[in-house]
Amino acid sequence: MVEYNLSFLKAGIIELDNYLLSNELYWPLEHHTPSGDLPFQRLTLGTLLLNQCKLNAYTLNSSQQAELNRLSAQLKSSRQNWRVAWGKKALREFQGRLNLWRDFLQDYRDDPAGNIDRYPYEVGRRVMLQLLTDELDQIPPNEQEMLSGLEKLLSAVFMPGNFVWEAVLEKEFPKTKFWYLYGSLKAA
Repeated sequence: MVEYNLSFLKAGIIELDNYLLSNELYWPLEHHTPSGDLPFQRLTLGTLLLNQCKLNAYTLNSSQQAELNRLSAQLKSSRQNWRVAWGKKALREFQGRLNLWRDFLQDYRDDPAGNIDRYPYEVGRRVMLQLLTDELDQIPPNEQEMLSGLEKLLSAVFMPGNFVWEAVLEKEFPKTKFWYLYGSLKAA
């Protein structure tokens, strides 16, 4: 998993400047995955930031850590060099992911038993919303209101419990900030 995430981060950063200046929100990566792995997901700021967080959680060997440090510095440089484009892209992605998160919660409300097993995957959208929030100067009032409403809905159907992703990631996603990663949805 470490090599896959490092490869994704590297491929994404290679194409990041072109992505930031494009109109595309979900950018297909031209670079290929390590042999035998699943194809890379499409490049977005959220997927880059999430992969970076996951890599920060893993125990890396010295060359992997050096590579992560180098890639993180490049990511920071792109963020600073393309601040306006970065902010616009982050806002567009925030809006898109917010709609996808809303759609999942609606699907769950309509059919809890048929959607409960999707939660560990779908909650990744909520994590990316948090990571993107940290990239924005402000969230537009309509989106802030929608997010608040979705948080109330989630709180009403959430059952606290164990961390939903692999345990090694817990240290990068503390319960105080990412409470929705520590439990599941009610079955009915």
